[in-house]
Amino acid sequence: MNNRLFGMSFGNIRKYREYVFYAAKARLRSEVANSYLNWIWWILEPLLNMVVYIIVFGWLFKVQEEYFPLFLYIGISMWNFFSKSVIGSVGLVKRNRDIITKIYIPKSVLLFKDILVNLFKMLLSFVIMVVMMLFYGVRIGPYFLYVLPVLITLFVFTFGISCFMLHLGVYYEDLEYFISVLLNIFMYFSGIFYSIERFLPGLAGRIAVTANPVAFLIQQMRSAMIYDRSVSVKWLLIWLLISAGLSLCGALLIKRNENNYVKLR
Repeated sequence: MNNRLFGMSFGNIRKYREYVFYAAKARLRSEVANSYLNWIWWILEPLLNMVVYIIVFGWLFKVQEEYFPLFLYIGISMWNFFSKSVIGSVGLVKRNRDIITKIYIPKSVLLFKDILVNLFKMLLSFVIMVVMMLFYGVRIGPYFLYVLPVLITLFVFTFGISCFMLHLGVYYEDLEYFISVLLNIFMYFSGIFYSIERFLPGLAGRIAVTANPVAFLIQQMRSAMIYDRSVSVKWLLIWLLISAGLSLCGALLIKRNENNYVKLR
């Protein structure tokens, strides 16, 4: 039964792929429809945040990191993808009420579409990141190839967590506010602005990083992109498997309860 539900859940994404890409493009267009700078805002947001954090953490708190602007930009871009996807998933059913009450669209498909939109924005940021690397004279070495598996793991982990948030968000109206506050706290423990292992040297730092998937993936991305160092393949594989398990359980949870979502709304 679980295998059947699993196949149906992820088969829906393949079945509705044309809708997913069409709706994602429509969402991207609508976000910048009335903006003078159009899609440039998707680049400016992490860049402006980077400038602010350079002033606060680089100048005021004297954080010492090689290629600190690039260090920050990677952390901000990956964190924005994760946090916006998770927060957006909480109210997804409510936002799409007009659609889901008229026609049947699997809720996992709607979630996948929203995360795909955020993924596109992050990838656009990473294009700018490569330009910045060239500007700073950062060598693009063979370990750059690890960027793809790190991104895949982040995407799968984000989808898994978002599945559970989507489900809970149907039943708890205030969850979105709670998750927003919780993520703001969690952000400061994820090494966005500083190196966790510098702050907590030795075993404590390694545990703090590997136990926090977002911090771990951000650290691995920095190693691969700007420091030309190998990633921890073992822990990357572990987190990929954990993320796949979360996605499977979350997709099954949505599939079993999605008829109730319509009734409640």
